[in-house]
Amino acid sequence: ETGFKKAERIRKRDDESKSKQIASYKTIKALKNKYPIKWLCSVLGINRSSYYKWTNRKPSKRELENNALME
Repeated sequence: ETGFKKAERIRKRDDESKSKQIASYKTIKALKNKYPIKWLCSVLGINRSSYYKWTNRKPSKRELENNALME
C-alpha cells in the first residue's frame, strides 16, 4: 500500500469516527432533559468532559464561513 492510499484510508476512518462522535453529542443534547447526562455518556461511550467541552466550544472560522454560505 502506498503512503498516499494509506493516508487517505486513515483520513476516512478519522472522518467517520468524528461524525459518530458528533452524532453522539447531539443525541446526548437531545435527550439530556429525559435522562441523566452521566448515563447517556456511559451508554454512548463518550467522556462527560468531552461532551461538556463540545457544548461550550465556539464555532470554528470554517463553520462560521459555511453557515454564512448556507444563508
